[in-house]
Amino acid sequence: MSDVYVSLTDLRRVGRQLERIAKEFEHAVSVSDALESAIGTPFGRSELRRKAGDIESRWDIQRGRLAQQLTEVKEHVDAVVETVEGFDTEVAVLLDPCANPTTATR
Repeated sequence: MSDVYVSLTDLRRVGRQLERIAKEFEHAVSVSDALESAIGTPFGRSELRRKAGDIESRWDIQRGRLAQQLTEVKEHVDAVVETVEGFDTEVAVLLDPCANPTTATR
């Protein structure tokens, strides 16, 4: 199996992007309301607005689920970054002979 290298900077960026996308999905309900208002009642008929409302209602449910899943992925990405940084700090201390006198005599 080959090694995989992903920079922590890239992972942090992915985490921020996931957070922005999830927030955008959460706030998209106001956009759907604006869509229905913009459609109005062309030629005195409301079928198009009603259909758009039905589609938006179903999409709101899916969008909410997707936003939650994106938030969970972001939390996992953040945990990976935090774990790697913690490990890196611990190893740096162990490998620094000035910081750890027991390794200097080996």
